Amino acid sequence: MNRNKFTNIKISIRLYELLKTYPVFHGDGYKAISGAYHLLSRIHALSHFDTQEWAGIASKRLTGIFRGYNVPYNKAVSAMEDCGLLLPRINGFYDRTGNGNSKVARFKLTELAKSILLEGEMEYLRKLADDKFCWKAAVERKKKAKQRYKKVGDSVCDYVATTLFKIKIDEIRLNKLVEQFDANKSTEKAQRLNILTYADQVRTGSFESLSRADVDGRLYHPLVQIKSEARRIFSIGTKNYRGTLDLRACHPTFFAVYLVKIFSESLKKNSILHQKVKEDPIFLQLQSVSNLNFDQISPVPSNLGDEFYSVHSSSTEYLHYLHAFVPCLLQEYNKWNALWTDSKNDPRDILAEDAGYSYKSIAKKCMNSAINGGENRATKWIAKNFPCLYKIWRSTNVKRTGNQISRIFETALILNQPVMEAASTLDLVLVPEHDGFGIFADPTDDQIEDKARTIEAAIQKICLERFNIKPVLAFKKVPV
Repeated sequence: MNRNKFTNIKISIRLYELLKTYPVFHGDGYKAISGAYHLLSRIHALSHFDTQEWAGIASKRLTGIFRGYNVPYNKAVSAMEDCGLLLPRINGFYDRTGNGNSKVARFKLTELAKSILLEGEMEYLRKLADDKFCWKAAVERKKKAKQRYKKVGDSVCDYVATTLFKIKIDEIRLNKLVEQFDANKSTEKAQRLNILTYADQVRTGSFESLSRADVDGRLYHPLVQIKSEARRIFSIGTKNYRGTLDLRACHPTFFAVYLVKIFSESLKKNSILHQKVKEDPIFLQLQSVSNLNFDQISPVPSNLGDEFYSVHSSSTEYLHYLHAFVPCLLQEYNKWNALWTDSKNDPRDILAEDAGYSYKSIAKKCMNSAINGGENRATKWIAKNFPCLYKIWRSTNVKRTGNQISRIFETALILNQPVMEAASTLDLVLVPEHDGFGIFADPTDDQIEDKARTIEAAIQKICLERFNIKPVLAFKKVPV
């Protein structure tokens, strides 16, 4: 294959040889191989959202990929499936592309496709090192990407995007890093591909316009999606990637606050119940805890209050029930919060001991799984030690718990532009990474941990004011 046929260096000879035999790619149709490569890259980028690595892509997006080549996407995709690049597609999947009612199918790359993508990325990496014109083209692509970037009207998203465009890559360090992985091993090949893909998105500014995900409110960008060990290749001006500051055990920390708020809101939502209890001292005590300054939880389970009320035939009986239930609930609320906001003791050590886990890391994983609907010893631990919270929780859609906590609490603290801007007064740059920040600082700055604690204190102050809880943040230093 003559590489001059394609402006994209990443399109490998093997991809061309695989697809050129199919009629859809004959004649001028060979140009659609560029579209095929684009689709493979798109599937790879989206596959990280799914534990089974399936990617949902809308038919409008597929049409757009192949429209410029006058090739029907169905024929192109069928050829890619037939030659072993894609597993057979599955129709009907959540639309992550934001194309509304467009039909969606699920796609998954084969190991062959991953190998071909990796070959292209490695060839491109060699070209960057050896060909000054290739390097200049990458620099020019970033300039144009910055000019074309469409702001979404969300000041935080636009602030983060502006920061991402300032990031540079230590290419020598990147080369050394990817060479550490064995390309013959499937997992290490995947790590190589991940690092090279997202490094190039930073290098060329080719990431899509940032917006908060509908499901959990988070921002997904190259620094979040790249393997954590690769982030040290990045710099902003004279500042290197020096550390992270994360909300410790984010989902468990806000679990009780979330559930007490849900219970209170569900009672208010049911007008009959609300009339019966709104002046009662015990309900006012509940309100004093749950009447926090944050956006309405949506959707509040419409049947939760009904479920709690349905077993009681009269308002008098229900008030008796509340007088017994609410004090226990508030006691559990305080007990849970004291456990998960203890700055001296890691609650996951206590969970590991109480629930019989061998290691804290296992306890952490199982607690996060439990909060999101998994059944394990952590689930039983919650039921045994916090029965009132457990009762409320099981009356909701438990599989949405983690996403709701991220959307309501985590994003309010982390996707916080004043906090990110204030970091500049400490000579730091913060980039949000879901439940924490990546910290860029001068390589010689030996006060970075003290500065991180200053940021922690600011976040804790915001959290106390908004949610009446003081979370613990964990700082981790990255070797220079």
